[in-house]
Amino acid sequence: MGPFVTWFSDKTLPSARSWRGSPQRVKVPVEHEQSYRNARKRIVEAVSSVLGPAANFAHEALFVGVDLLRFAPVPALDVAGQVLLNIWDAVEMIENNRLACLRLAERCAELLIAIREEIGLANVDVADELKDPVARLHTAFEEISECLHRQVRRPFWIRYVKREEIQRNIGYCDTLLHDARDLFSIRIQIRTLRLAQATEARYQQGEGTSTAPVSGEHPVTNVPTLSRDIDELQNLKEVHRALDSYRNSQNSIDSARDRADLRQLLHGALQTEDDVTMMKVLQVGCDEMPQAIRALQRALEQETRNRHLSTSKRSPPPQSPGQVDAQGDTHAVEREFIRTSIKVLKRLSSVAGVSVPTWATTSSVEIGMQTSLTPMQSFDTSRVRSLAPPVPESSPTTSTQSGSDGDDQPSWSTRQVGSGVGSKGFEMSLEDPVWQVLLAA
Repeated sequence: MGPFVTWFSDKTLPSARSWRGSPQRVKVPVEHEQSYRNARKRIVEAVSSVLGPAANFAHEALFVGVDLLRFAPVPALDVAGQVLLNIWDAVEMIENNRLACLRLAERCAELLIAIREEIGLANVDVADELKDPVARLHTAFEEISECLHRQVRRPFWIRYVKREEIQRNIGYCDTLLHDARDLFSIRIQIRTLRLAQATEARYQQGEGTSTAPVSGEHPVTNVPTLSRDIDELQNLKEVHRALDSYRNSQNSIDSARDRADLRQLLHGALQTEDDVTMMKVLQVGCDEMPQAIRALQRALEQETRNRHLSTSKRSPPPQSPGQVDAQGDTHAVEREFIRTSIKVLKRLSSVAGVSVPTWATTSSVEIGMQTSLTPMQSFDTSRVRSLAPPVPESSPTTSTQSGSDGDDQPSWSTRQVGSGVGSKGFEMSLEDPVWQVLLAA
C-alpha cells in the first residue's frame, strides 16, 4: 500500500515521458529525439529573431549560448514571439502525440522566421501591410497554445479515452496555421517552403542517426528537392501544392510513429503486471477512480461495437500484410490495456478506501442484460417521455460548463427536468446511468 499512497502524493510531478522529465525521463525513440532537437532549434531561431534580448526573460535555459544582442526586436511580431514561447512550454510537457505537437511548433517557428526575414529584407515599415495577416497569425498561435496546454493539463486516462478527439484538435490547429500562412505574400510563402525543405533534408539525413520507418509511413515525394526548383515556381498555386505535399507526408509519418509510440507504452504497461505501474501510466487521482472506471468501460464497449461493425461490413480495400498486422496488434493491445486498467482500478479502489458506486463498476452492456424485457412484458413509454430532457431545437451554443472530467461540455448536454413533486428540478444527462438502463431496455 505504501507505493500506492506515494503515487497519489507524487501525481503532480513532471512525467518521465515529457521532455522536462529528465534525468528520470524514459528512453524515447531516436526519431522523437531528433524531432525535438530540430524543433527546439527552430523555436530558438524564431523567438530570438523577433524578441531579441527580451527572449531571455523566463526562458534563460532555452537561449544558452545564443548572442541575443545581435537581434533587434520587431514590434509587429513580439506578441507572436511570446505566444510561440508559450507553445513551446506546452510541447516540452507533452507525453502523447509528441511528434505531431513538435511538428506543429516547428511550423509555427518556420512561418515566423519567414515573416521576419521578409521584413528585414524590405527595410521599410511594413506594419500596415502585415496588420491583418499578423492578427490572424496571433489568433492561430493562441488557439494552438490553448490546445496544447489543454492536453498537458489532462491526465493520461482522459487523454487516452479522448485520443481521437485530441488528434482531430491537433489537425484543426494545423489547418488554422495553414490558413494563416495563406494570407501572407507569395514571397513569405516561398521562404516558408525553403525552410520546410531544409527541415525535411535534416530529417532525411537523420543528422548521423538511423530512422527506420514504421508501418503506415509514406516517403515525401513529388516535391522540389533543389533550391533552383523553388526558384522556378511561377505562381501561388505551385507553392501551395509543394507546401501541402510536405505537410501531408509529414503528418502521415508523424501520425504513424505517434501511434506506434502509444502502442509501445500500452504494451510496456501490460508487461509489468504491476498495479502501481499501471496507476502511474493512467495518472488517476484517488477521487477520479469512479469516473475513470466509467470512462474506460465506455471506451471498451465502443471498441467492441466498432469491432463488430467492421466485421459485419463488406471487406475493406486490400492492404499490405504489414498494415493489417499493425492494425490488428494495435486493437488487441488497446482492448487488453483497457480491460486490465479497469480491473486494477476496481481492485485498488477498495485498497484506497474509495467508495465506487454500482454504476461505475457495471458496464452498460451488463445493465442492459439485467434490465432487458421479454416480448410479452410491457414497457411504460410515458415514463421515458416524462424523464427525457427536451431535444435541443438548435445547435449548441458556445457557452460551456465543466464536465466530470474537467473538460468543457456543451451547455445543452444537461437539462433541468421537472421532478413532478414541486417546482424544483434535478440535473439529468443523457450520459447518466438511468439513461443507459432505459436505452438498453
